Amino acid sequence: MSRLSIESYLTSHTGTKIPQLGFGAVFGDAYFGSVEAALKAGYRHFDTAQLYGNEAELASALSTLLPRLNIPRSAIFITTKYNPPEPVEEPGPSVEEVLAQIQKSREIFVPTLEYVDLLLLHQPRPGPQGRARAWEAIVKAKEEGWVKEIGVSNLSIKMLEQLPSPLPAVNQIEVQPWYPQRELVRYCQAKGIAIVAFCPLVRSEPKRMNNPVALEIAKKHGKDVGQVLLRWSLQYGISPIPASKNPKRVASNADLFDFELDGGDMEKLDGLDAGAEGACSVKAHAMINGP
Repeated sequence: MSRLSIESYLTSHTGTKIPQLGFGAVFGDAYFGSVEAALKAGYRHFDTAQLYGNEAELASALSTLLPRLNIPRSAIFITTKYNPPEPVEEPGPSVEEVLAQIQKSREIFVPTLEYVDLLLLHQPRPGPQGRARAWEAIVKAKEEGWVKEIGVSNLSIKMLEQLPSPLPAVNQIEVQPWYPQRELVRYCQAKGIAIVAFCPLVRSEPKRMNNPVALEIAKKHGKDVGQVLLRWSLQYGISPIPASKNPKRVASNADLFDFELDGGDMEKLDGLDAGAEGACSVKAHAMINGP
């Protein structure tokens, strides 16, 4: 295993380099301060989405902070996501309608940040036809030039195989020791589809953060359970995107590179796999197992 650092990245089958440690969605008044803390801690990968309603806040924070901190735009990797409407039946919105919705993200990011590094299809609804239409629109957005790379979120192996070409560069899914989705992760990694993991800190659920196995490993390395969980993701070649409003926690979540989980640690964490019951996002689990 190559030595991991805050500058480590994943490379998709397209050659796109994605900073491995990402910063997830934060909401409310603390957003600007959280982004500032993340930049100072070394994060360079920032995740947002139309669904979250915080694209404008991220664009504003980055456009203000990058020059202040002397960080070039080229060092930053911004991910956003197109969110299909709900409820809707097949075949869903037309390609033109999807593209019009995607343009709202362009209006937010391009004026000050020039481009979006990665655009994802956020949800797999309403079904194969709808996904194909949405994917065609996302491909068109990339062809326009302001989107550099494209991918998907919450898609199963079956859904990926149904999707028209080109092959997505990324699949963003829930991955953590209690819900590792091993078959899907192996499939994607074998094809060069980078895995970005939401809920890598299991939403700080007390029962899991106080799990005896995780606590034992954390104590062994002089770390906290959150750091152990994030390190587990990194060592599996996954890009976790933890989020926090607390600047100290933001920095702590990036303090992952002065220790390494050994084979025994990884095996113990792998043993926490609870299958479907281990998912933090019941909705995401339902989507990824949908039509």
